[in-house]
Amino acid sequence: MEGGASSSHPPGEVRGGRLPPSERLLSRFVRFEDEISEFIKEQGLPSLDTIMEAALEDIPESQKQTVTQREILHYRQTVVKKAEDALRQRKSCRPSDVKRVPVRFTGGDDPAFYSQALQGIEPRFTQLAHPPEVTSLVLRVSWSRYSSLYSFPPGAFISSTDQNMLALYVGPYRPCISLRGFYLAYDVWANSIAVIPQLPSGSVSMFSHVGIGTGVAILSCGDQPGEFLLAELLLRKQHGRPSCKGTLFKWFSSGPSAGQWVQNEVALPLPSKPKEHASRPSCTFCADTISVFRRIGLCWADLLQGILICNNMWSDCPQFCFVELPKMRPFKSCIDGRGVPAAHSSVCCVEDTLRFITIDDPGQSDPSRVTITIWQLQDIQTSDWAMSCAFSFGDIPLDPLYTTMMPTFPVLSMTNEWAVYVTAAADHGFDAEKMEECVRHVLCISTDMRAVEVSNLPPGSGSTRPNFLATIFSSSLSKSTSNEDQEREEKISMTEIDAVRLKQRCFRSFEPLHGQSATGSKNLGGLASLADD
Repeated sequence: MEGGASSSHPPGEVRGGRLPPSERLLSRFVRFEDEISEFIKEQGLPSLDTIMEAALEDIPESQKQTVTQREILHYRQTVVKKAEDALRQRKSCRPSDVKRVPVRFTGGDDPAFYSQALQGIEPRFTQLAHPPEVTSLVLRVSWSRYSSLYSFPPGAFISSTDQNMLALYVGPYRPCISLRGFYLAYDVWANSIAVIPQLPSGSVSMFSHVGIGTGVAILSCGDQPGEFLLAELLLRKQHGRPSCKGTLFKWFSSGPSAGQWVQNEVALPLPSKPKEHASRPSCTFCADTISVFRRIGLCWADLLQGILICNNMWSDCPQFCFVELPKMRPFKSCIDGRGVPAAHSSVCCVEDTLRFITIDDPGQSDPSRVTITIWQLQDIQTSDWAMSCAFSFGDIPLDPLYTTMMPTFPVLSMTNEWAVYVTAAADHGFDAEKMEECVRHVLCISTDMRAVEVSNLPPGSGSTRPNFLATIFSSSLSKSTSNEDQEREEKISMTEIDAVRLKQRCFRSFEPLHGQSATGSKNLGGLASLADD
């Protein structure tokens, strides 16, 4: 931890004291940890890369494809399959502390696929940090190599949070895109997960709907752990373009409507503009963020136009209203007309109050002249935003290291109205080599400029766009973080004799290919079928 805090206020302190420990800056990006690969490495078994490198050495080009296919097949049968079985046995002897909540499916869903997904996934926080350090979540997966789940890109995405509930997309699936995947609801306090199926394909397609811009939302249901509502709002297409009519899909974790997506057709009071040579206007709204509003509602924020609000998501006939953003200097647009609005603005909702922050660059690329402004709105019927504060980035008592860095991607604290988070990194232009080494910094700024705290993201973070959100977790979150003692016990749960047997069954020569020596070759001779005990 390093920073430019003033001498009268040590790092980490802002008006009102240190940020409450329940607030976290949560990275939206979630990587996978492959438990089967870890198990293979743990037992000292060869990796596929090692096998392939040795097996293909001195092999004629004409035979490499045949050898490669054979090696992969035998590796799966002799190492991976045995490792999967051994890992499954280990897990049966030492069950996970993650509670897996089975979902009652209706309609045309594939229960076997979703059940396999649920049983082979486990969330874990690799770092549970106090802001401005970033908290990271990983998903430990033990899906079979023969499962379609294993073909997923190695990561997931946190779309939204509410209290202790997280909603994630797992896999490449998104609404209107026909790819494998599912929704994951994670109750951090109860340490429980539920796998939710995709929207019904008969109701949604790329021809009928388009995403509103942001992802699925989650609402915590009362005081019952694990009870929740998922909501996915899509825009209907008319004449091939987004319209101001929408379809709201809701998934209830309990109650008479549980186990299915409930569909509502809704009218959305969204801004639109006429299209040239078009008989109907086209909706121009594109949500950048989604937040919970007054505990039972949701708000979708287009950071260039305004906020779409639903007061009560639990209603059978949900109603919507639209609130324009305060008038401000127009932001530079990109080739697509929007650019990256989140780079210079964001919205959050705390109880009944909407808060909006902007970073205004006068166009001279001088960080000292950048103005940070925060607005508040308490009555959504009036759209009368009140400016709560405005200050120059150049007036903040920063270490000289950070004064030349442009502040970007602002995030408002959910628990302290005087705290603002921004990220900053050195500008290396388009120098890819320098960007790979660049470090992005997260600054927690007191809006009365009495203190600053700084944390560093990993090297290379400057080359990727930051994407994190401020959220609030219960202190019980600590029970889902990694426990080194438990991991150590798990690693020795397989007896030494089991490990030796598995290692001994790893190598045995293939029948030699034509022109290849059966013994004494520089390659390993391939993998053999493992003998049964």
